[in-house]
Amino acid sequence: MSRIFMNRIDIDASNIDYPSIDRQYDFYLIENHGEKFKPNARIFDESLASKNVVAVQYTFGPSFILMLKKDRMNDAIVAEIIKNARDEKNDITKKKLSVPFESYPHSLIQIMFNGLAKSSKNENVSNLGGKLYYFSEKSKDGRQVFCVEVKISNGYAISLSGKTFTRTIMSTGRPEYILQANNTLKLRSKSDGAVDFYTPYQYQDTRHQVTFLDVSGISKFESSKVGILSRLLEKFIKQYGIQLKIKEENDWEKLDVKSATTQKRDHLRRIKNTLDGKKINIVNAIVGDDNAMSFCQKLKDVIERIFIDEMYFLKGDRKLNFSVEVCEKEDEGTLNFRIIHSKSYYENQKEKDAYKLYPNVPVQHITIDDFPRRSRDSKDGKRKKGDPEESACIAALNDLIVKYDLIANREKSISITDWNSYHYENDWKFYFCYEKEIETEEKKTVKENHYYLMHIEPNGCFGVREICERDAEYAQYDEIFSMNNMKAERHNRSDEKYSGLVMDSEGNINIIQESPNFMLPSILEINDALKNEGISRKKDDLEKYFGACLDIYYRNSIEEKDEFYSVGQIGSGMNTTVERSAKIRKIIPYKNSKLFFRNVLDTMNVTFVRNGQLTIMPFPFKYIREWIELNADK
Repeated sequence: MSRIFMNRIDIDASNIDYPSIDRQYDFYLIENHGEKFKPNARIFDESLASKNVVAVQYTFGPSFILMLKKDRMNDAIVAEIIKNARDEKNDITKKKLSVPFESYPHSLIQIMFNGLAKSSKNENVSNLGGKLYYFSEKSKDGRQVFCVEVKISNGYAISLSGKTFTRTIMSTGRPEYILQANNTLKLRSKSDGAVDFYTPYQYQDTRHQVTFLDVSGISKFESSKVGILSRLLEKFIKQYGIQLKIKEENDWEKLDVKSATTQKRDHLRRIKNTLDGKKINIVNAIVGDDNAMSFCQKLKDVIERIFIDEMYFLKGDRKLNFSVEVCEKEDEGTLNFRIIHSKSYYENQKEKDAYKLYPNVPVQHITIDDFPRRSRDSKDGKRKKGDPEESACIAALNDLIVKYDLIANREKSISITDWNSYHYENDWKFYFCYEKEIETEEKKTVKENHYYLMHIEPNGCFGVREICERDAEYAQYDEIFSMNNMKAERHNRSDEKYSGLVMDSEGNINIIQESPNFMLPSILEINDALKNEGISRKKDDLEKYFGACLDIYYRNSIEEKDEFYSVGQIGSGMNTTVERSAKIRKIIPYKNSKLFFRNVLDTMNVTFVRNGQLTIMPFPFKYIREWIELNADK
């Protein structure tokens, strides 16, 4: 059994010497009774100018914490910091804190982490705006600097969020920082003059993703999120003499997950069975463009080649049982790919967007501008540079078949996978809440909840519909999903929202809730292995080092009042890189309902929702989301 680590500090196992911390440092709570501090308040960064101030910790709201080296002059130093920040809107006071902090103990660990920045010479770590950033790299043109924010939240949960600072010459109201030689940032001062500066800002429709874990080499590991955490934990030991322990749990159950290659083979055979006797039209909606016509023909060739590939199909099965044609118009009796430009193209050219909704015809749009292409010729000469990528074609086929099931499947059943293979003897119901933005008469944008249901019978026959206010069940689901807001005395956190509900045939309801938690690999073992023998792709190595970051894990809570599950990367045959963390989701029984979610875990052991990777929610929610999009105009 793999060792299961979570993104939490095990505070009890860490044996923190609080009296020793109290002897070395003073901590002050700074509160503004006038208004909340703004995220760009200069007091956070200017406070660090004092030699005695080790770190600043700010999350949000009207208060923050200062950490200072023990000194009898600290009271006066803090008073001077407050004096310099006072104006007519501020009513700032200070209060000395005792260790550990009674009301928010996790903030003690956070500010001690923040304190690693000031003592770290030639390290890519900064305490900016009361937060801790580890700078990983910058863009080739130097216009953007990328980093990871390391945050310790309530319950000692560790979050590792990718952030971007962008260079500008115009004031934006955000904090303004100057780039230093080691790629870290410092607060811009008046003496810096009219120079380029960086602000926490991300270009629209772009996102830089810092890899969660890469063990292909020590440098790759150290620039990944897990590697950054590992370095900071090492620095924490050196600076404070405290070895923080990562939370370890041993009561997780692992589902059987086939290798990615096996899953792909089985899925392609399933698709081929669904397409038997049908026709796929490739409709060129970019009239008079030779490149578009060439793309359509290449798309046809690649799709046909996929379904005769000897890697996935037996000798007697390597022939097409459906047709693919390039044509000028969608056909109601077929499956259709419609080739158009991307949204940004039509905006730039000031042309009408060619995208259309087809609620009665299975149509999947493909944007020619950003469709993935092969970067080189294959060794066998069959796959040419510039051809549409096979994986992207399979993803497009998956979406098209879901639309076919919703619109044109005469059997009104799920055909993209074999529902009968789950051996369910009773019906299942999946409920989803979609927040639709509407504009009021006062020209304000508000969010309005809409509720949707997918009802699936044991044979895979299904129906999807919106639950209307006049329906008897509307009030119940409105009540459940409304528990996500502050009126229900819950934290209105995006990482604690309800993702959906599942109901069994007896009326028991299980709620799927997001959480800020995710699985961590065996950090210490990885560090040691990379410095010595390295890490192979053998099954034993993968389980030893990656642990619960792979496949599907599940467990009951000790109290058995709720359950948890996590979906990671397929482990068998994987590379030594994990792009994203495996988040842990919580299953909550509604009122006196029984917990049954273990019975629907297999509906996430499929690869057609996330194209080659396991899906993080039961796949019927994919059908619901597609139905909502198809019926958007209604």
